[in-house]
Amino acid sequence: MVAYAVAFTTQAHERDRHRTPFHVVHSLGDGLEQTMKPFAVTGDASNIEYGLEALLKHQLLPMFLGYRLDEEPDDPRRRYGAQPDDDRPAPSRTEAHLSHGIDRANQVAVILGTIPFTPPGVPVWDGAAVSGADAQGLGSTAPASDLCRAVRDEARQQAAGALYDLDGSAAAVDADQAWARNGWWIPSDHAPHAVRQAQQFLSSKTRVQVLWFGPDGQLPEPVQICVDATGVHQHSTGPRDLPWLSVWDGHSVFGLTLTDIALVRQAEPGDDLTQVWPSPSSPDSTDEVPAKGTSPGTAEGALPTLGELSLLTNQFLHLAGHRLGKGWKSVDEKAYAAHQRLEKALEAEYTGFAATRVKVWINLFDTAHPCPSGPAQALPAYALTGKPFEVEFDVHAHDPSCGCGQEYGFGEFSDRVCQLLIVLCLYGGLIEAHPMIETATATGDPTEHEAVLRDITWEVDGPDGYGFREVQRRVIRDVTDPESKRNTDTNPAYIPPYMAADGWYLPEDGTSMMFHGRRHEDGTA
Repeated sequence: MVAYAVAFTTQAHERDRHRTPFHVVHSLGDGLEQTMKPFAVTGDASNIEYGLEALLKHQLLPMFLGYRLDEEPDDPRRRYGAQPDDDRPAPSRTEAHLSHGIDRANQVAVILGTIPFTPPGVPVWDGAAVSGADAQGLGSTAPASDLCRAVRDEARQQAAGALYDLDGSAAAVDADQAWARNGWWIPSDHAPHAVRQAQQFLSSKTRVQVLWFGPDGQLPEPVQICVDATGVHQHSTGPRDLPWLSVWDGHSVFGLTLTDIALVRQAEPGDDLTQVWPSPSSPDSTDEVPAKGTSPGTAEGALPTLGELSLLTNQFLHLAGHRLGKGWKSVDEKAYAAHQRLEKALEAEYTGFAATRVKVWINLFDTAHPCPSGPAQALPAYALTGKPFEVEFDVHAHDPSCGCGQEYGFGEFSDRVCQLLIVLCLYGGLIEAHPMIETATATGDPTEHEAVLRDITWEVDGPDGYGFREVQRRVIRDVTDPESKRNTDTNPAYIPPYMAADGWYLPEDGTSMMFHGRRHEDGTA
């Protein structure tokens, strides 16, 4: 059939005044009947004839010629060659208009790479790939779920079909044209192509509508959110290194990994941003356990948002890239591994207690210097004071009857604990755990409620170290007598650095059983 199509197309274009080859289509059956064994057709040759005729008329020849063979070139006036007075030019591809449904579907399927038995690979639709350093070590952009994959496939089918109908030509059907003409972007399943598309389409701040399946594709069906896309990132912090977009929803900056996105559309003028994550003051952000953050330059009760913590993480790693080159990846890996160990150490302390108070101090001392590659996104005010940033939250044991399947919760701060500990491991600082109320499981006797003060303190190294160590563990059972043998302290002379910087000290022969000593300013305990 390809041989027929090439021969017929060549004659139709180069010998337009000769008899058209269309009549040969009607003679296929005669030739098939005369074919001898072992190549002879088994059964009725007409069955094959009709199939070959349909392939030639409706698929192969239109793909070459660019017009329908039920109209052209089966021209009655040229069926047996042009007459001397026939000076009409041959039909050209630029004048053609494809309208046959079978051919349209076939062309679109070729572009999208959905023809059955097509070898795996990057379809024509995806266009060029990113090159150079940006193409190295990219994570996956394949859909996070089967439903996300199905939505992407359907969106590509619609976008390709719409573009094909505009011009009737496959030459103008690809992801770049879909964005330029229709404002649609369906992220490629192939990372180098998806990153190139994102960098090209979202090179500046762009308001878009995103069909999103939630973090790690967790939502059972997609939600549409309107956000400002502010940046494209080839790598991310975490156990999986995935390309992602930084976006702004009017309240916070956060990330959308490409694996969780089914479709991106350019927003219409007047489209309002969608608040994706509740802010601390939002009526939707309620929990039975409060958390608080205190720091110079922040309002009492303010907590860092997930976007702010992500921004601090990205800022640190970006500057590490200027300082260490590709060595920033080892910084990322070390800090993430340290945060995992710290999570386990913290879990070991709050397990068995109904409530545990956790205090974190982060050394945000080195954030205000300029970036060598130009202005960066503004950091929150508390990151520019030169003083430790303090965050306080509670861990509480869940009632098994609640049905959530989790033994412990972090209140309204649950979505940010992981990122907070990553920031702590990057910048360094201090973390204290204060287990307060033992559960019946821990004590073995639900009627026993001895008043015991416990605290465990870890110092976190921060830059270049990215580790942590326990520096103090206190258990105070007798609050009336600091020297009681019932009280224990692994480091009696220890005062946390943040308290020492604030003027606290231990008097001569004093111990930390005196609740961290005295303060220089007023001399009070």
